[in-house]
Amino acid sequence: MRRAVFGLLMTVLLVGCDDVWTPEQQQTKTALVNAQLVRAAVSYQVNRYGEVLKAANTAADPAAQAGKNLAEYYASPECQVILKLLTGVQKPAPADAGFKNGKELDEAQAATAELAMLAMQPRGAWDEWNQKIDAAKTRLYRATEALEQGQKSYVLIDTRQEANIKSAEFTASITKAKTGGEAPPAK
Repeated sequence: MRRAVFGLLMTVLLVGCDDVWTPEQQQTKTALVNAQLVRAAVSYQVNRYGEVLKAANTAADPAAQAGKNLAEYYASPECQVILKLLTGVQKPAPADAGFKNGKELDEAQAATAELAMLAMQPRGAWDEWNQKIDAAKTRLYRATEALEQGQKSYVLIDTRQEANIKSAEFTASITKAKTGGEAPPAK
């Protein structure tokens, strides 16, 4: 009987000591997961744009062929999966004024939105656009690094686990879209 009571008391104590997620930690986790997904989507999108535009180099009128190739790519299910993810982070909710890391959270969300917006469609010269993408990636890296500072380890661990799961789902969605299968919704 004593062992049973002791076991029950320890269970209650351990459950009572469980990590409690604050609204700030929840929004931080979401911002960091979104940042990771956008980084992956942008890298993929830049590579695909490069492939699509490179295929037009051998045409009689490379500019016209590049426009046609891009239009076909934009209409593809593959691109639609990517654009859906990138569009989903365009308007982040501002951090609560009482959050300790509210400034860092807002900066990470703004940097994520900027990178996503840039990757939606290439504008201007290819090299110039790539430089803008690289600058936005750098800004996002610095913003997420600043946001991660001082976070509890369980927040960062859970964030990485969720980012890995969502990245795998995103990759599966792209693969299904490319192969003609119906793409499940990107989360």
